[in-house]
Amino acid sequence: MLRVPPTATNMAEWLRLAANAINGVIRRIEGGAVELKPMALPADPAKGTTVYDVADDKVKTWDGATWQAHF
Repeated sequence: MLRVPPTATNMAEWLRLAANAINGVIRRIEGGAVELKPMALPADPAKGTTVYDVADDKVKTWDGATWQAHF
């Protein structure tokens, strides 16, 4: 998730904060890998939420109605 602090006092400062946030995301996914931390399925997921379900040992995505396993 990308979060830019709303503390900028002008556009140049906001752009600097946004660039720092984006660069942090890029560093975390460099090499094409995204790390999913094992967790239980959330009770009220947003459509497109993807998690590693510890109960089934599967990666799943919420399609708006049900959890879809990736494998």
